[in-house]
Amino acid sequence: MKDKEKSRAQLTEELAALRKQVSAFARIQRERKRVEAAYRESEARWRILLDHAYDGITISKRNRDDPMGRRQLVYCNDRFVEMSGYSREILMACENLFDLTVSHLLPEERESNLRQMKEMKPYRGISSWKRPDGRGNYHEWVSVPVEIEEELFSIGIDRDITERRQMEAELREVDRLRVIMETAGGAAHEINQHLQVIVGQAQLLLKQMASDSPYVSGVGKIEAVGKQIADILLKMQDVKQYATKPYVGDTDIVDFDQASREGDASGTA
Repeated sequence: MKDKEKSRAQLTEELAALRKQVSAFARIQRERKRVEAAYRESEARWRILLDHAYDGITISKRNRDDPMGRRQLVYCNDRFVEMSGYSREILMACENLFDLTVSHLLPEERESNLRQMKEMKPYRGISSWKRPDGRGNYHEWVSVPVEIEEELFSIGIDRDITERRQMEAELREVDRLRVIMETAGGAAHEINQHLQVIVGQAQLLLKQMASDSPYVSGVGKIEAVGKQIADILLKMQDVKQYATKPYVGDTDIVDFDQASREGDASGTA
């Protein structure tokens, strides 16, 4: 029906309907803008959180046919860049991030992780970076596989554990040295018991032998060396620190004189 043939009432009704449509469209537009603004605000907050996180956080694209053999970054935060020792540009341009890292997974751990990933379950491990500066480093990581538009990705969280591993190694060394010192003290005590018998017998023989006996000199040396050994054993029992001194070749031996003194020794290992 042409507008000229429509009544005033019909035109008014159509105009009211059109106004409703315009109003509804305006509400939709306002809602869309509100959602977009909220999304941008949320994205900004998450980016601030991720970029200032203590741990390295990444999103990586994976190869579905070989999920554990290829990893290409889609996103990484500042902490991840710092841990790697590489620039962000190098990391993002790297076609396979595994070329820049060393895995410390055992074969059975790798197989377990492969099963976890195929089942879309979290998996974890320990790796280190082939840092350009050669600095030693270790990081433990957990990765969660996700599927987006039929493509496989993983969200990873990496934590630097270099200092923790160093402290653990130092604690193991302290325990090892404690065992060595306790063993040395115990051995010294046992040896000293038998040594006292030897020294005592030598002293008894010297008292019974004539002064002009040809054996006096030899027995006297036994007594003297026995007392020297007793002094060394006494120092072994009183070891307070681990100290060494140079020996034949490039080897070092324990310096019991220094080790039995209080305070740090210059040769302390």
